[in-house]
Amino acid sequence: MAYQQKTPGVVITAGILLIVYGSLMLVCGICGGASAVGGNAEAEAQFFKDVPGHTVMKYASLGSNILIGFVAVLAGIGVFQLMSVARIAAYFICTFSILFALVRNLYEGIFVLEPTQKMVAQQMKNQPQPPPFDMNQFVTGFFWVFVVIVILFHLVFTIPPMLLLTTRSARDAFAGIGPPDGRDDPDPGPRRYEGYDDDDDHPSKSPPKFPGDTGIKREE
Repeated sequence: MAYQQKTPGVVITAGILLIVYGSLMLVCGICGGASAVGGNAEAEAQFFKDVPGHTVMKYASLGSNILIGFVAVLAGIGVFQLMSVARIAAYFICTFSILFALVRNLYEGIFVLEPTQKMVAQQMKNQPQPPPFDMNQFVTGFFWVFVVIVILFHLVFTIPPMLLLTTRSARDAFAGIGPPDGRDDPDPGPRRYEGYDDDDDHPSKSPPKFPGDTGIKREE
């Protein structure tokens, strides 16, 4: 008898994480695009004129945020429906997000950090009183703390869905294997049919005998 496959809790949790992560990435992409359009493009171009590939990386980041957000939301909805293609898409987009975050932050650490330090140092020269701490160390420390937070953000929303979708219950659910109605035991054992008398298999016990009762009836 055919039955409707029940979505396991691990799959539901993975789908929720994917939808939340995708929504946040879409917001980041839209806000980043608005900032790029409304910002001072000439001042930014002048500041990053010595940074190789800055424009390419800038628009690649915006595009990747929108792509990741869109695919993650669709994958999250799809895994609720136990669609195999959604499970594959979730693996792909989570892996891509982690790799791109690492590449982007590595690029900024190599090419963007030094110009930022120079800009801050130039601004500090125009101040009437210098700060009581080393601004270069402050900028460097703040930059790497920000990098760690960004990478952790991506890992928190990408690693758990991949692990949850790899569990045995998730694999069985996507393969259509599982007990009906979500029961743990697919074989509930033999059932009794209506009208079937199994008293011979389970004979009733004789009533207990009272003391002095030999079981022989005396005739009057």
